[in-house]
Amino acid sequence: MFGIQRKPMQAVTGAESPGSVQRHDVLTEQAVERGISLQYSVGTLCALEYLRAEGVSHSVAQRVLSEPAQRRNRH
Repeated sequence: MFGIQRKPMQAVTGAESPGSVQRHDVLTEQAVERGISLQYSVGTLCALEYLRAEGVSHSVAQRVLSEPAQRRNRH
């Protein structure tokens, strides 16, 4: 979108919990946050369509939209 290219995600083990992964792709992080906001305001289907259009993987979109307890905590 807007001619911005995403860099491949780089994962490293985080300190929050064993096996957790920290996100280093800021654009994907921002898209996910917007998707979650959209889910609250206009519904899950619109949020899913937005995340798909932003190139967020299906597994990530499914997790954040259907399993709120599995989301990472905001700072």
